[in-house]
Amino acid sequence: MGKCGKKMSEEFVSVIIPAYNSKDTITNCIDSVINQTYKNIEIIVIDDGSTDDTYNIINEKYKNTKNLTIYCKKNGGVSSARNYGIKKSKGKWIVFVDADDTIDKNLISKLTDMIDNNTLVGATLRKIYANKLITLNYKAEYSILDFVSGLVKSNIFGGCIGYLFEKEKIHLFDEDTMYMEDTVFLLSYLKNVNKVKYTDSTYNYIYNESSITNERRITKIKKNIKNMNYSLNLINNIITEMKMDYYKELKTKSAILLESEISKINNKTDIKELIKDYEIEKIIKDVSNGNMNIGYKIFYLILKTKNESLILLYIKLRNKVKKIIRG
Repeated sequence: MGKCGKKMSEEFVSVIIPAYNSKDTITNCIDSVINQTYKNIEIIVIDDGSTDDTYNIINEKYKNTKNLTIYCKKNGGVSSARNYGIKKSKGKWIVFVDADDTIDKNLISKLTDMIDNNTLVGATLRKIYANKLITLNYKAEYSILDFVSGLVKSNIFGGCIGYLFEKEKIHLFDEDTMYMEDTVFLLSYLKNVNKVKYTDSTYNYIYNESSITNERRITKIKKNIKNMNYSLNLINNIITEMKMDYYKELKTKSAILLESEISKINNKTDIKELIKDYEIEKIIKDVSNGNMNIGYKIFYLILKTKNESLILLYIKLRNKVKKIIRG
């Protein structure tokens, strides 16, 4: 039951879809929302400065769809697009769906059936890759403490997609957060609820290998590391405000993410550029002082040598081992 004794079937839901150069996936995404069994919805698509035919495709196919509105804006990133959609939305409840993905036809109906004012309700997440499918098996219900622990330890996916949010409880996305912005948003929302529940209806998270960037690899890696550090500090501040302490766990997460980013480098020139960056040097020093297993300790000891050949050798060996483990 919602407030004032209203049945959830009477509640209006806004589905917000940010889209950037999504011409190959956007119609499958929108169709999955239009075909929902729950009909009291509006669909808000934000074209975030696409340079392909995304807008023309949407406008042509859905120009007579009464509950769908397309907005065009200058490119500002997914957080900016979602905030734009939140401000334009009219629903009491909001669901975020990414333009690459689809949702089961009964998802919104299942979500609205389960909601109460003290609960965040989400979909079962199904990750779809080119050659495999993984369904994440979460518990039916989590306390906030267990849910935050799952986010920090990466046992729970940190995305905001597929959840049903109450609009009046939402804090807008931090547009300065360019790494794990969904997790920051989720944690901010958790201050307003006391548990999280999952329905068995699925959100289909479709991994798109064709997503590319024109940035130099090392430029992108350096940007990711700096954004990662900013976000993890912000996450720690939010968790501290919630009177929880996951400082050590977040340091471990930093070590894992940092090692993963650096292991994308494939030449000495880029390694040299990375280790000469003063800001990244401080991040590496800070992370290496945290608690981590012996493998990561060895990695950070190698980084501190600033020996490009040794670091590159580690990266090559690391990636070979990862490839063997993945099969």
